Amino acid sequence: MGLSGTLQGFLWVAGGVSVLSAVLGFVGLGAFNRWWDDPRGRGIQEVQDADDAINGLMGVGVIVALVIFVLTIVWSNQAHRVSERLWRGDRTWSSGWTVGGWFIPLANAVIPKLVLNEIERIAAAPRVNGTASPDWRKQSTSAIGWTWWITFVIFFGLTAVGGGMFDDPGGGASTWRTGYVLVGIGGIGLTVSSVAGALYFRKLTRALNG
Repeated sequence: MGLSGTLQGFLWVAGGVSVLSAVLGFVGLGAFNRWWDDPRGRGIQEVQDADDAINGLMGVGVIVALVIFVLTIVWSNQAHRVSERLWRGDRTWSSGWTVGGWFIPLANAVIPKLVLNEIERIAAAPRVNGTASPDWRKQSTSAIGWTWWITFVIFFGLTAVGGGMFDDPGGGASTWRTGYVLVGIGGIGLTVSSVAGALYFRKLTRALNG
């Protein structure tokens, strides 16, 4: 299968987990509303079951996300080495940024994608005697790559925030409802991100090997 295939496989798994997370978020919202609106307070068990399911799924999601994180760093580093064979001239991002860029607070929301953009431009450039054209910087970057990255940054944050709200003991009804909604919307967004990511890495791998 290779590293790229493994990374793509885990992204598809992440997409499946995200779909379930979205469904459970809205199921939890419905269970909470029924319990809250019942004058006798019945339905608390349904709420607890939904909360347990969401929390359990989020635990699985964290493990899958960590695996994807490691695989993406390793893949990016290897892809950078391949791109160095295609272009031996000056460039903005060295191979060290394929690792270090992920560990700079706030900047890690931008730098890893910029590093991948440079690799993508070199990979997509026309080849001249087996190397990238000197005009590789003029190459555009794919929309699927930006879809993966932007949706991941936005909806990963929404899911994390929502996960801390829907079972907050000190929160009111509006806090819990917002939490469930954020988990649901976050799951939808992360599904899009996972699918786009799998397609993006497949496309970029093929370009590098082309």
